[in-house]
Amino acid sequence: MDKYRCRGCNKDFLPSQAIDGFKQGFTQGFLCPYCQCNLIEAGESDDIIHLEYGFSYMGLMLLLWLLVDLQYIVYTWPVADFINDLITMVAVMSLPTLLFIWINRKVLFSSRVIYTRKVISNTVDKKE
Repeated sequence: MDKYRCRGCNKDFLPSQAIDGFKQGFTQGFLCPYCQCNLIEAGESDDIIHLEYGFSYMGLMLLLWLLVDLQYIVYTWPVADFINDLITMVAVMSLPTLLFIWINRKVLFSSRVIYTRKVISNTVDKKE
């Protein structure tokens, strides 16, 4: 189940609790039910950039892919070349992937937190 985290008061709330900002005079976003801060979505807790070692994992996977693709890492299996490369790729990348999933297991296997950011003044001009 998804939860929003307010940027203003840092409290979590369900999407069904969010208040429609347009009814309050805002052109975009929604309001926090606790502090009435005007918010928009800014990413999820399980995005690769929000996970622990996310950028390091991406860099390591790119490096391993290049090493396997350029044939610096070669395992010889008694199958066709394409299948051989595929098996090598899976064998080389499985350990770092399993380690990355283990480190981030609490975030990956719990409810998703949707981060928010404040909207800078976007009220509707009310004509009188």
